[in-house]
Amino acid sequence: MLIQTGLYPQPEKPETEAGLQKHAGQDERLRQKSARILPFGPLSGRAASRPEQKQALYERAARAKKQFETQQQFHQIAGSIRDSGDSMRHSYLNWILEQMFSRFDYDSGLQAMLDEKAYRTWRRENGFL
Repeated sequence: MLIQTGLYPQPEKPETEAGLQKHAGQDERLRQKSARILPFGPLSGRAASRPEQKQALYERAARAKKQFETQQQFHQIAGSIRDSGDSMRHSYLNWILEQMFSRFDYDSGLQAMLDEKAYRTWRRENGFL
């Protein structure tokens, strides 16, 4: 009954030319994404040996682990903003968070948060020293 009333969105059918192009684009993006993750397999058109598969999986796991650890460390530092008694450091960390997605990524933002020289430079430029 719910499907007949139209409460659930119906999947788009690729019957039109635009629909066919949209679905072809999705397939191509999936193929490119798969090639970035693993440079072999059914979507890349290349078979891989067992050692290549294992090496690619190890590299992928290492990248995921590094990204996870970086994000965890970033969020711990961002959480320390509430606990910090240093109002200047508090302002500095808030400034970095405000600029985070326009100027920094996780790695460079985290590096700026941990770098004492960057903190001193920020204080000097803002007239706090």
